[in-house]
Amino acid sequence: MVRGSNAWEKAKVGATIENLVSLINEATGQASLRHNHIVSIHDVTIDGWLVMELANRGSQTVCGERSLAWCHKVELLLQAATGVNHMHSQVPPLIYCDLKPKNILVFNSGLQGFCVEVNDVGQTFHVTKSKSKTIRKRRGTLQYIAPESYHGKFLTPESDVFSFGAAMYQVVSGLQPYEQNMDAFRNAPLCRGNVR
Repeated sequence: MVRGSNAWEKAKVGATIENLVSLINEATGQASLRHNHIVSIHDVTIDGWLVMELANRGSQTVCGERSLAWCHKVELLLQAATGVNHMHSQVPPLIYCDLKPKNILVFNSGLQGFCVEVNDVGQTFHVTKSKSKTIRKRRGTLQYIAPESYHGKFLTPESDVFSFGAAMYQVVSGLQPYEQNMDAFRNAPLCRGNVR
């Protein structure tokens, strides 16, 4: 929903304590990441709405434009990588877990002087020194998550690099990863039993 120059995103808030914790984690996590290439959260309402900057378009929309110049695609990816790198530079490192073109937003109306910011940090978590406290549960969107996620192994900044590679493929080609063979991908031994 759009009001003025802010976007309002309804978080997944229901009767469960897990949804409330998820909302609080997303709002506080994203608000603490002050960076030019990470979307700013302005407020959270008691009804579960996140108030943030209003983007002109998502990168998925931009990626679908076949006429987008190579230099603009590279700049879009560099700016997104800068935001993710900022997350990885936190102490302890913050893992994004759901890096995909839909979560890369483009600000300003024209491509000249545009700014790219990553959004939707609700699935992020900090890598801890204690492996037992580092999250191993599969998180993210099927076409973009790293293989270690399917096997319940520890996620690292390198897991986000894999996801970024899949997002790069989509930005450059205009096609979603595995788009042609999604059924075969879902049934592959790597995914079997791990994909809903």
